[in-house]
This record gives sequence, C-alpha cells and structure tokens, in this order.
Amino acid sequence: VYQTRTGQAQDQFLFLINEADLAGPANDVLQTDPAGGLALTNDLEHQRYILFQTNILNRMDNLFFQHQNGFLDEDYYGDVVELICRNNASVWKHLEIPVRRSFRAELAQIEAEHIENDACSAPI
Repeated sequence: VYQTRTGQAQDQFLFLINEADLAGPANDVLQTDPAGGLALTNDLEHQRYILFQTNILNRMDNLFFQHQNGFLDEDYYGDVVELICRNNASVWKHLEIPVRRSFRAELAQIEAEHIENDACSAPI
C-alpha cells in the first residue's frame, strides 16, 4: 500500500512537471517564505505547488522508511535525503501535509540539528 501511494504521487509529479508554470516571483519566495510565495500564486499554481511538495515529502518519507529498514546507506541518507528535508521542512510544516509519526519526528530532529549547526557557525 505504501509503495502504491508513492507511485501514484510520482505519476502526479510527472504530470505537474509537464504542466506546471511555477517560475517567476512566487517560486523565488516559496522556499524562504511559503505563505508569502503562495500569496503570489493563483489557485491552480497553489494546488500544483501543494501536490509538488506532497510528492517530495512522500518520496523522502519512503527513503526514510528504506533507511530505517537498512535498505539505504548512511551516506546517501545523510548527504541527500537530510539535505532535501532540511530545505523543505518549513514548507511542509506550513502546508500541513500529513506525514507518518516516525518521519515527523525525524524531520523535527533534522530541523533541530540544522538550527543548532547554524547557531554554532554564526559569526561572533
């Protein structure tokens, strides 16, 4: 069932890539200010963006699940999956996309580590 959901999201994602027009000012703002970026989109772009982000979230959740079960190595998980999660976690939180409890906890940990690392690397 889980793989089917991810496959369906992949189909939606491919459709969105072919049909989407999220370029322009909204796209520049969405990552840093999801509410502000979405305010710049029309209804169709808004829904496409939510589906786009849902697809990314589902893919990362699937990769986390694979990592939990030993099917994904630590290097790939740490270098790719955590980076994508760190870059998108605030957007997913703003959009209130449902997610499994264990992955929600992982996202919170990734965000906390990111905040801690930013604080440690801040100039004095």
